[in-house]
Amino acid sequence: MLGEQAIFLRPRQAAEALNISPRTLRNWLRQGRIPYRKIGRVVLIPRKALEDWASSDMLGKRSEASIAPEGSDGH
Repeated sequence: MLGEQAIFLRPRQAAEALNISPRTLRNWLRQGRIPYRKIGRVVLIPRKALEDWASSDMLGKRSEASIAPEGSDGH
């Protein structure tokens, strides 16, 4: 199970998953709109928290399927 999917995403991966620019993601992280953890200088975004956030009303039309792993149907 753990090998199938990363538990944490780096900011660039999260931006790609949400189809937004890395700059927009950084702004949203600074604004506290997206949950994240910081270990030293490394920013990590929990995949589950990002999925929950993306499927909430915070993104309007976006859905959990927008951050599904490649080759998945979003479920």
